[in-house]
Amino acid sequence: MTTRDEHAFEAELWRWRAEEGGSWIFVSLPFDLADEIEETSGPKRGFGSVRVEVTIGAMTWRTSLFPSKEHQTYVLPVKAAVRRANDLDEANRWLQNAIELDIDRTQIATMRADIDAARIGNEREDRARLLVLANQRIAQGRLNEPKSDSAMHYLDLLRAEDPKFEGLADTSQLLAARALAETRAAIAANNADRADTFLRLATDAGGPAGEIADLSAKVMTLRVVARPAASAKPEPAVVPENTLKRTYFMPPNYPARAREHETEGWVDLEFTVTKDGVTRDAVVKAAEPQGVFDRSALDAVKRWRYEPRVIEGSVVDQRVETRLRFRLSQ
Repeated sequence: MTTRDEHAFEAELWRWRAEEGGSWIFVSLPFDLADEIEETSGPKRGFGSVRVEVTIGAMTWRTSLFPSKEHQTYVLPVKAAVRRANDLDEANRWLQNAIELDIDRTQIATMRADIDAARIGNEREDRARLLVLANQRIAQGRLNEPKSDSAMHYLDLLRAEDPKFEGLADTSQLLAARALAETRAAIAANNADRADTFLRLATDAGGPAGEIADLSAKVMTLRVVARPAASAKPEPAVVPENTLKRTYFMPPNYPARAREHETEGWVDLEFTVTKDGVTRDAVVKAAEPQGVFDRSALDAVKRWRYEPRVIEGSVVDQRVETRLRFRLSQ
């Protein structure tokens, strides 16, 4: 985040199971806190993640928050070492009591070694599991999709926990090599957009700079060759919102006063989808009834994300329009 903000909240842990077996424990951020982080965190990392420092009980560590479409908020992975920390902390309190009571030093040394081994083992077990999942996804060809169950996702999690973990560099290079192979195949198929996607992935995975630069030049050449001399028909200044692919959607909140009075209605909006896929410059073009649902609609649109518009091989800002309907049954 651009400034050091501190937030405290309580939430229940929940379990997410991967398709290939295994599970992860997460906690979901309250919606209002997620909104604040979304607005103040600045540029996002891979897959829209946000770097944070977390304290649960007596344990503090650095990790990342990840946006979840399913839960419509940020989710925080809680590793097994943290969940077991209370037990280890209790053991540490027994150890301190033993020292104060002047119990046999050999027994104290043994107890300390057991506690340290348990703590290190918990952390290593979690990190090794991330590395195994990353390698499995590479073998399955799931390099960057789906975003929350891909090789890049698990490598990002591992890198956030321990950037020097044994095997991380080798798996990152393997991912980069697969991404570069996909880039070359996309160039051969004259698919510049797909080539760009995998070239960015190879860059994020730490692929060789020389090969990345060479393929980048080939993609640029491909775009120039593919670009027609002139458009047969000018592109419309404003297009329907459903002609773009939405990647993140948050439904608008139903205003409490409108719900109380059983008021329904709609809002016509116009806004820009930028080259980065975010929305800006949203305005209300019409509404019925006026002024009732406007703020809720504008707040929702700010959080929507899209795949950018590509025209003749170039990524452009695109003005779009849509109608949001408010029904009590929704």
